[in-house]
Amino acid sequence: MTHQSDSLLYATMAFAALHRYTLLNELPAQFMPEDLVANLVALSMRCLRRDLETPGYPVQPLLHTIRTLCHCEIFSGRANSSWRVHVNGAGAMFAEIASRRHLDESEYSFWLWSRWFWSIQALSATTDAGKLSGLASSESFMGDGDQRYFFDTYTGYSSDLNIVLMEIGLLMHRDDVETRSQERLDIAEEKAQCLEISIKHMIHRDTEFGLVLPGHILLDPDMTLQFQASNKAYQYSSLIHLYRRVRGLPSNSPEVQGCVRAILDAVSAITPVTTLSPWILLTTPIFTAG
Repeated sequence: MTHQSDSLLYATMAFAALHRYTLLNELPAQFMPEDLVANLVALSMRCLRRDLETPGYPVQPLLHTIRTLCHCEIFSGRANSSWRVHVNGAGAMFAEIASRRHLDESEYSFWLWSRWFWSIQALSATTDAGKLSGLASSESFMGDGDQRYFFDTYTGYSSDLNIVLMEIGLLMHRDDVETRSQERLDIAEEKAQCLEISIKHMIHRDTEFGLVLPGHILLDPDMTLQFQASNKAYQYSSLIHLYRRVRGLPSNSPEVQGCVRAILDAVSAITPVTTLSPWILLTTPIFTAG
């Protein structure tokens, strides 16, 4: 696909240059990652604008270009929200594509891209930068929720947790909470209680009945246990966000500390291996527990 799209080719080269620098762990004399990455990103953006204005241009290269540019911004280490520009652009494009009557959602490339998009939307919703995107209600992207959920090996948790994370984000970033009426505050508290019940239901469901895997994925028993631990770590992370950021519980409260212990127990059950492993996915739960 990169050979068919200049914008995706330049974005991929920028990401590769960034990755190469992290592997080298030092700055070679003939390799200037800041300038090189910036120039490649600029070229990609220029081509992307041209492609967006081209009638009938294939959608998939555009989607993957935006995703790759977003990854470049995130992994560059810059402490700003420029990555949000790409995510918001991806959201607008995704909404337009998803509205198409004859869209084949089973097409692998679209399915993989949509998993990335909803995951990054959900995880960023619980950050301070999440409020920049004007988060939409979760009903807009997974109306039947629990009916379609599955464990996502790409993200390390069950897909219906995205709904809860976005709802937590909406409660976190509600405007002028101090000036709201007591009735509105009571509604928010009731919503928080419902979310807490939902998360605890997910934990019980996935512990009692196991993970729901897509039909094309087969995991051996040991790998299944490790992914179950990853799933549980993310679920308890969402509880911490709910307790701390929405309900305002102190970090030393029994509820929060119970979640921290559960995350640490889950993480300790996962070992880094050279094959498929959720070890690389644990940054968010560990950071949240800390």
